[in-house]
Amino acid sequence: MKTLTDRKIAEEQKVTYETQKQAQETRQGMEKETAIADMQKDIVKAQQSVEIAERTANATVKKSEGDAASVKLAVSAESEATKMRAFAEAEATKARAQAESEAIKLKASAEAEQISLTGAAEAGKILAVGKSTAEAYELAVKALGGENFTRYKITEELSKGNIKLIPDILIGGANGTGGGSAVDGLLGLKLMEMINPEAKAVKGDIPSGGNKMDN
Repeated sequence: MKTLTDRKIAEEQKVTYETQKQAQETRQGMEKETAIADMQKDIVKAQQSVEIAERTANATVKKSEGDAASVKLAVSAESEATKMRAFAEAEATKARAQAESEAIKLKASAEAEQISLTGAAEAGKILAVGKSTAEAYELAVKALGGENFTRYKITEELSKGNIKLIPDILIGGANGTGGGSAVDGLLGLKLMEMINPEAKAVKGDIPSGGNKMDN
């Protein structure tokens, strides 16, 4: 009886052990699965972090490349704009220089034309005056005669210079003969200066019929 009882207890203990062992194995398996699941979460998080980091780095690189390209485009555009401004300024300067050159040429041409016209007009005037003067002289010569016209022109020119053709007092030689010496003339001049200091006398021979003063 006791042997059966012990056997039964042993079997029950064995069953209990097996049950406990199985339960322990099951619990260990669950814990392992739980640990693996937790680790898997961390692994996924780490992979996600790596991917995020890679994507962030790629985005940073792309942004840097984009910024560099933008700066390059801006510099290229500014350089091209500077070239275009310089070219436009050069063209404007060239156009102004050409316009000023044309203006100077036109002004010089106009002044030359004016001088030419003025010279032609003056030459025509001088020619006309000379022609009319020559015609007047020719008519006067025909009217007066060559010798008389010459005397007339000489008298006209002398009168312009306020030259007296006949002196106020004529001093002649002794006895009215007109053959007085130089001494007689000088004495007569001296006498006239004593009588009237302002009087002017011209020494010369008295022509026949002329006024005279004897010494």
